[in-house]
Amino acid sequence: MKVTASHKYDASIETVYKAFSDPAFYKKKFSGVGARDVRVLEKKKKGKTFFIKTSREVASQVPGMLKKFLGEWNTIVQKESWQPDDGGHLNELEIESPGVPVEIEGTMELKPAGSGCVNKLSFEVDCSIPFVGGKLEEFIAKDMKKTLADEYRFIKKYLAD
Repeated sequence: MKVTASHKYDASIETVYKAFSDPAFYKKKFSGVGARDVRVLEKKKKGKTFFIKTSREVASQVPGMLKKFLGEWNTIVQKESWQPDDGGHLNELEIESPGVPVEIEGTMELKPAGSGCVNKLSFEVDCSIPFVGGKLEEFIAKDMKKTLADEYRFIKKYLAD
C-alpha cells in the first residue's frame, strides 16, 4: 500500500535540511507529535551523506482484530540516509516495529520551490500475512497519513520559531 504526501515550506532548502540533519530536531519532532522514549540510536556523516537511526514509542488506537500484532504503544525504529540530489536532498528510509510483520520503505525528496522548498514523501507499506495483512497495511497507512500531517504542522511551526 502506498502513502504519499507533499509538504511545502516557506523556509529555504538550506534551513529545512539543516533541521532534518540535526539529531536534536528528531527528538523535538517525535516528542512534539506525541511519541515517548524518543532516542537517537546512531548518527554519522560520511562525506555528504547524513545517516540517522532513531527509536520511539507511539500510541495506537488498534481495532480488535489487529491487537494480536499491535499494542497500545509500539516501538518504531527508523533509519534515514540523506544525500545530495540534483539541487536538493534525497532521503531513503526504512521503518520497522519489532514484532510487527510489516515492512515500510520510503523516500523523501527535498527540492527548492520558489523562495522556499517542498518535501515529497513516498512510502510503501507491505505485510505478507494472508487474510489480515491487508487490514494491517490499511491501518498502518491511515495512521502514517495522520502522523505525517502532525509532523508537517510541527515542522512548519518549528521553522517559523
